[in-house]
Amino acid sequence: REGTAAIKLVAGADGPWEVSVNPVGLMSVFENLWRNAEEAQPDRAPVIKVRVHRRKDRVHVTVQDDGPGIPADLEDRLFERYATSGKASGSGIGLHLCRRLIEEWDGQISLQKSEDGGARFQIVLPAASTGADDSRARHLQSTRPLSILCIDDDQNTLDTYDMILKLDGHQVTQALSGQEGLNRMKKMNFDVILCDLRLPDLGGMAFYQEMEKITPGSRHRLIYATGDLMNEESRRFLETTRCPFLVKPFEIEELRVAIRVALQNADQ
Repeated sequence: REGTAAIKLVAGADGPWEVSVNPVGLMSVFENLWRNAEEAQPDRAPVIKVRVHRRKDRVHVTVQDDGPGIPADLEDRLFERYATSGKASGSGIGLHLCRRLIEEWDGQISLQKSEDGGARFQIVLPAASTGADDSRARHLQSTRPLSILCIDDDQNTLDTYDMILKLDGHQVTQALSGQEGLNRMKKMNFDVILCDLRLPDLGGMAFYQEMEKITPGSRHRLIYATGDLMNEESRRFLETTRCPFLVKPFEIEELRVAIRVALQNADQ
């Protein structure tokens, strides 16, 4: 991983361990914790210790950094949406998404007290079954990664999309304008396009029409995101195109459902 943190692995004697999770998503969880540690102490490279051991049918992972720690007034709401400790960057949604994903894996993440200072997180995950009938593990490993183009004129929104989709193992390309999104489409084929309905340079209809010129049939892979369903023109447009759409702010599962609908539309 690119970055400045020094990461030390302290493993127990009972390894190696296998867990029933999406491996790409798990790496994204760890990267989120490491990135938070780096942002909390921008003047120097943090030292992060990762300890791993197994207890019965659970694998315990402890991630400890040597930074300033979590402010006391934030501890109780750390995993809520938009909770932030006042860092120079970040949307305050990363740990919320990490918790949601880990809980989907039948795991837990918690903040622990640390006598050495710094932030200390414990992640508990289900150990993989050694039997051949571990259908849940097979399902998680067989999830097809998608290439997804995200278009929005707000960088924080793009970063949130990026985090959500990468936690599910997808490859994300960002574009800050409709024209930039169209330029990306000229260079690469995408499984799904997630686009804001009202962009400063291109409205939803204009983008829809230009996209079809570049890649005929690509409209079937399009998902619109909007915060303005009160607009009659927007509603008529969405009804006409029948593209799946999301109303901001939306939940992770809503995005997943929209992606499934877009993929079904593309297959028809």
